[in-house]
Amino acid sequence: AGNSVTANQNVVINDNTNPVVPTLADVTAACSVPSLTAPTTTDNCSGTITGTTTQTFPITSSTTVTWTFDDGNGNVVTANQNVIISDNTNPVIPTLADVTDQCSVASLTPPTTTDNCSGTVTGTTTQTFPITSTTTVVWTFTDAAGNSVTANQNVIINDNTNPAVPTLADVTAQCSVTSLTPPTTTDNCSGTVTGTTTQTLPITTQGTTVVTWTFTDASGNSVTATQNVIINDNTNPVIPTLADVTAQCSVTSLTPPTTTDNCSGTITGTTTQTFPITTQGTTVVTWTFTDAAGNSVTANQNVIINDNTNPTITAPTNVTVTVDAGLCTASGVTLGTATGADNCGTVTFSNNAPSVFPIGTTTVTWTANDANGNTATATQTVTVVDNRDINLTGNGVTIASGSLTASTTNDTDFGTVTGATTKTYTLQNTGTQNVTITSITSNNASFVVSNAPTVVLAGNSATFDVEFSTTNTGVATAVITVLNNDCNASSYQFTVRANLQSASAPTTPTSPVQVNLNLTAVSVSPTNINLTWTPDSRISSYRLFRNDQPITTLTGNVSSYSDENLTADTFYRYRLVGIANGTETNPALAETWTLPNAPTLVSVTTLCGGGIAKATLESNTFRYKVYATQDATTPILESNGNATFELPSISTTTTFYVSVLGRDTRQERESARTPVTVTVEPIFEAKIIGNATQLSCENTLELQAQEVENATYTWLLNGSNTGVTGRTITANSGGEYQVRIQKGSCSFTSPSVTVRLNQTPIARIAQANNSRFCDTGTLSAVATSSDLNYEWRVNTTVIGQNQSIEVSQSEVYTLIVTNSNNCQASTQIEVFVTQTPSLPVIVATENTICPTTETTLSVQNPENNVVYQWFRNGRSIRQEGSSISTSVQGNYQVRAVASQNTACDAISEELEINVVEVTPVYLRTSENNTALFVEDANGSQNEIASVEWYFEGDLKADLGSQNEITPTENGNYSAKVTNQNGCVIQTRTVYFRIAEPTIITGNEELKADKLNIYPNPNNGIFNIQFATALSENTEITIFDGIGRKVFTQTIERGNQATQINLQKIPSGVYLIRFNQNEATYTKQIIVE
Repeated sequence: AGNSVTANQNVVINDNTNPVVPTLADVTAACSVPSLTAPTTTDNCSGTITGTTTQTFPITSSTTVTWTFDDGNGNVVTANQNVIISDNTNPVIPTLADVTDQCSVASLTPPTTTDNCSGTVTGTTTQTFPITSTTTVVWTFTDAAGNSVTANQNVIINDNTNPAVPTLADVTAQCSVTSLTPPTTTDNCSGTVTGTTTQTLPITTQGTTVVTWTFTDASGNSVTATQNVIINDNTNPVIPTLADVTAQCSVTSLTPPTTTDNCSGTITGTTTQTFPITTQGTTVVTWTFTDAAGNSVTANQNVIINDNTNPTITAPTNVTVTVDAGLCTASGVTLGTATGADNCGTVTFSNNAPSVFPIGTTTVTWTANDANGNTATATQTVTVVDNRDINLTGNGVTIASGSLTASTTNDTDFGTVTGATTKTYTLQNTGTQNVTITSITSNNASFVVSNAPTVVLAGNSATFDVEFSTTNTGVATAVITVLNNDCNASSYQFTVRANLQSASAPTTPTSPVQVNLNLTAVSVSPTNINLTWTPDSRISSYRLFRNDQPITTLTGNVSSYSDENLTADTFYRYRLVGIANGTETNPALAETWTLPNAPTLVSVTTLCGGGIAKATLESNTFRYKVYATQDATTPILESNGNATFELPSISTTTTFYVSVLGRDTRQERESARTPVTVTVEPIFEAKIIGNATQLSCENTLELQAQEVENATYTWLLNGSNTGVTGRTITANSGGEYQVRIQKGSCSFTSPSVTVRLNQTPIARIAQANNSRFCDTGTLSAVATSSDLNYEWRVNTTVIGQNQSIEVSQSEVYTLIVTNSNNCQASTQIEVFVTQTPSLPVIVATENTICPTTETTLSVQNPENNVVYQWFRNGRSIRQEGSSISTSVQGNYQVRAVASQNTACDAISEELEINVVEVTPVYLRTSENNTALFVEDANGSQNEIASVEWYFEGDLKADLGSQNEITPTENGNYSAKVTNQNGCVIQTRTVYFRIAEPTIITGNEELKADKLNIYPNPNNGIFNIQFATALSENTEITIFDGIGRKVFTQTIERGNQATQINLQKIPSGVYLIRFNQNEATYTKQIIVE
């Protein structure tokens, strides 16, 4: 029937047998294993099974790769395969190029080499920077496996540039320079270099001393520069004020005075004065003070010879003489000689003795004169004795001459008589010469003289009688006059008396006619006396006696007589007797002195400009009167009795009139007046024409004195007579010149004129030859003296007349200096003027750049013949050109330097180049090993703008541009990250395997996200964070790229985190292994 039924039978295929666990051979490589051939095993059901692994490739360090074999039925086994990375090959030893620089090397670009594993290896060095001398720098190249080689690089510091040659300013001083401040210059390497010199100090030599300074840099490069040290002592010594030197008689020597000088210190004066100085008054001694530089001054010192000590004098002994024969005077008296001495010199003696001495004692005054106006006097008496001595006696009793009273004792009183009575009188001569009796008369006819003698012999006597006879009673008297040649009693008179009581008429005797002639004698000249009298008609003739000697007989009608040819200043006695009826009249007497002679002018001082003149006159008495005019009545001066006396002070030529007084002591008799003219010569100026200091360009100079009419000239050099006379002198040596001008009694010496010969000035330019300027420069003449005029020329064209000029062209410039003496000197200098480059303007293609990019800086206005030098942050980066490229941040400037003169430059404004600070970005694998993501070193993705993902080196656009991707295949991944500033950062390459590893914590299997290592990569310090506290102790071991253990640490149970410090190990890739109860987990860390 075909009915059928079905029944199901389950055939259960239940594969619960694991695949065979294979034993996998170790894989060994030198650097890395980019991939592994998947191993296979067998399975009871599936047959051959290919293993899979979550291992990241390439493997760059020894690693245990776990292969998983899954038969597809849930039966899974694992097998471990050891991948041993054993890099024992050293990096290549590079050949490093020498680095050469002038001064120092601040840093070196680390060189690189290649390594079989690490690729490019950058060298490291322990060299200290900057390097300032030639040094071998040792670079060490260590690959990730610790294989290391070294290479040497020569850094050659080769400073062959000399220091700059400085222009040193002149140093000027008066006396000396005891020290100099060492000058400095600049050097490209050593910076400031201080000069040294071998010059001996102090410098005292007048003029210019050239000091050579040497500037040596640290590399031995040396230059020299000269500096002028100018010792120019143009200051005169101090003019001292010299004290007067006063002495009595002479000065035999003077202590040379001193003064001070700014340079020479104490200077002793010199003089050409002749010693001893004996001239009375003031002698001006000129001292000259000259310092070592020839600067000279003079100072005058007054030497005053002021003899105010009187001489000594002793007069001759007193003299007694008798009168001359027939005279009542004595002449030709020998007085003797006065003696004496003076403290200074010779004494001259004079006296006021008259030529004729009167009877009696005359005092002669002797004067000692030392010629300096000092006098002393002594007196001598001259006694003139009349050796005719008449004496009259009566009755043996002396009758005094001039006795007016009659006396009976001497018979001058006749008494009372009654008739004629006669008395006899005796004339006695007690002298040694005869006395001549001229007459004996009575002035009363009642008394008649008879028997009168004519001579009384020396030593004898004679008598005469007087008879009284008259008819008239009463008392009568008479004066009896005895005229004789006794000088002391030439008219001997006495009175007689008689009283007649009664008497018969007497006999009338003949008696003189009694007259009153009134004889007068008047001196009218030194040799003439006029005599006048009253005439009497009874007289027929006259007899005239002089000094009792008859001199003439005159007729009765004459009443005057002129007695001439007499001796001046002499005493004369006159007696006039008339003859009447043949009988003599009673005599008339008169006496007088002749006038003295007018004084004779011996000498008178001629004055210079005025003052007091001395006059010396010759006369008998030296008693003078001085009158202002010939007819003046009142004298203006009376002398002191000396032959020489001072006249009144005057200022113009003046005539005085001088008379002398005679010897008559009873009456002042004055001579005629002698004119004495004192000439006052005008003062003039002694002067040398021109300045007080006169200079000459040559070796001679003509000086001329100011003209003084009719004068003589004497030229002095440094106080000494040159022997040159005349108004001019040709000076052929320097020094102090004076001219002494003499005119009459006036002599004046001019002030000194300093003569300096060979005074050509010094032409010096402060700048050195071949000076270089930028655009313009200043040339300055050195003021070698204060009296210079300046002239600057190019060829023959005058371009300036100041001490300094501005120059703007390259030329040869000539400086001509002219001093106040019109002396010239010249010098030349060649100057190079370079145009300063324009101020450079720089621009950059980018002002802000990323660390791995460059920007180009360029000069917008480049010029020819200009070198452009680049600076960063004020320091040279040793690059030249109108443009440069750089990736270094900083403030950039360019210096435009003229190629012809490096001092001519212009510095641009700063241009700031900023390099964006980029935070490193790392490519990381997620904790569960399912994703790749990028983050910066701060664990942030905020600064990431976009990402380009690369797989096996090629851009993988389908992965997008996100920060995180989930790879779908195993392989090598990397990323280019663009940050917010546009900077691109290339990450490292990471091998990603799609798998999910586990970590053992205690007996419990946990996912990998229970463990976090951060940061990774790191700088050697990183943290390990567990999700929960450890239940067992866990050992951490870290291996380097060749499997060497570099670190171990045990984390005790209960801890959840720890920090590892590996800063002392090299950068590289390391494996960290966690071991807990023989269960292990390995993870890779990167130390940068």
